[in-house]
Amino acid sequence: MLGAYLQYLREQAQISRSALAARCGLAEAELQAIETGEQPQISGSLLLEISQGLQLHQASQFANLVQRNGRMRKFRAYAIGLPKTGTNSIFGIFGNYTSIHDFRQRDAQQHLRAFRAGAITRAELAGFILERDRSACAEMDSANALWPYTGILAGIFPDAKFIGLIRDPFSWANSYINHFSAPGSHLESPDFLPPDVETAKNELRHHLPSHIESIIAYWAASVRAMLAELPPGRSLVVRTHEISNRIDDLAELVGMPPETLRRDQSHLNRAACHVNALERCDRDFLRQLFQNHCHTLVDEHFPGFSLDRFLEPLS
Repeated sequence: MLGAYLQYLREQAQISRSALAARCGLAEAELQAIETGEQPQISGSLLLEISQGLQLHQASQFANLVQRNGRMRKFRAYAIGLPKTGTNSIFGIFGNYTSIHDFRQRDAQQHLRAFRAGAITRAELAGFILERDRSACAEMDSANALWPYTGILAGIFPDAKFIGLIRDPFSWANSYINHFSAPGSHLESPDFLPPDVETAKNELRHHLPSHIESIIAYWAASVRAMLAELPPGRSLVVRTHEISNRIDDLAELVGMPPETLRRDQSHLNRAACHVNALERCDRDFLRQLFQNHCHTLVDEHFPGFSLDRFLEPLS
């Protein structure tokens, strides 16, 4: 873990490996052994020399070097899914390990938009993922912004495990609309709404019925794309409402003892209030949306789900 973070800091400072080695009185091969992880632990005095050679400007950067010195990554795992599917809970469950949540989320979203607009190549997108990984050195990387990167992550990191989080479309839509529309929400405006966040919030507050089909279609397309990219043999699909019952399966996926996972953290980021946003939509229209966009996915991954039962409390 030390080497990857050291390489990240060196590249951010735009210092070549040979130049940093010279500053620290090391052979370039010695510094390379540290960066590649062949030498996972170094002396405190050498760590100090390297940090001085890097000319670090933040105390937190040196603290991160110290924390990573001698520590080996036990596993590499990603928890991915749409917002409000449980990424925060997975982050908490793995709190006894190096676990991060929505790390550099805005960067991930901006790089994805640039790629889709043709401004950067797939290789450059993969380069961002590598750079992001070196800066985090996480064991559990839980982030809803990463689900579009599933295929890239699976290709770059053949040792990585994946937790694909899914939630039925209508409870997800309710939760997402409430969370996005709430004052102080930090979610970016989704592709199917105006790019200005406040304008998008007003659209959902006052004109939800005209946008609900786009929301449900987005759920279906996103879930379908994510599931298609999850690598077989190293992935686990988990329904949001079952997270607390899948602790043993999560532990088995990453090869860690179940008792090391934080069962008390399995319900993080619960909504402060529960408002049935969909009650503003016509019931027959919702049923038609279900048939047009969702029923195949729901039948496969949410057996027993009944749209009519879901709609009953809204009546």
